[in-house]
Amino acid sequence: MSSVMRGQLGGVPAGPVGNYEVLHQQVMVRSGPDTTTAAIGVGKKGEVWRGSPITVAGKSWLRIDAQECERQRIKPREGGLAWMLVDGSSLGLGQLLRYKGSEVGSSAPSPSAPSEAELEQKAKPTGPAAEFSVIHTKVAQRKAPSVNSGIMGVHNKNTVLRGVPHDVAGVAWLRLDDGWMMMDGKSVGLGILVAPLAKSGVRRVKVENTRRQRQTGQPSFWAESADPAAIG
Repeated sequence: MSSVMRGQLGGVPAGPVGNYEVLHQQVMVRSGPDTTTAAIGVGKKGEVWRGSPITVAGKSWLRIDAQECERQRIKPREGGLAWMLVDGSSLGLGQLLRYKGSEVGSSAPSPSAPSEAELEQKAKPTGPAAEFSVIHTKVAQRKAPSVNSGIMGVHNKNTVLRGVPHDVAGVAWLRLDDGWMMMDGKSVGLGILVAPLAKSGVRRVKVENTRRQRQTGQPSFWAESADPAAIG
């Protein structure tokens, strides 16, 4: 049974239905009540989300219905629901969401996200055009510099691309001839996704992986592909 089905059929109510404030810097909005399911959005500190707290497999999650997803501009997947981890103790984080009241409309709506055009206007070049290598297992190429923007394609690890690095609201993105790729995945719980070829060439990556595996039996930093579970 999928995690989504477990949440729909086996979840146990864990608190009052109502409005919940995001306490952590960022909390992932996921397609199911499991930190291994796909991230479909991000709740930022201070935002208020409406939902039903449900305990699934011993963990407290906020179940978000289709109406709230639409209000928050999130596109739910299986079952028409989205989920946010309420208590991050299992991840070493602590409380992620806090109950704020039950009345509909009793809390101010979350601020509207900037449009794709606005994000592109705010993008500032941080270096010249150069060649870059994909460091993460897979990195999406998007229409605009936003994790919510449409995916145009996916580039596998060690792919070499040419583009111009930009800063977009404090996040590093690579602007290609057609589209954008996130370079630093820290904001979504990952590490470096794309790096200058001169600093992290394919050959050096392979050598570093081999050396570390021989010495410690563990993959090197460049080979890691952590899931953004650390922030829910």
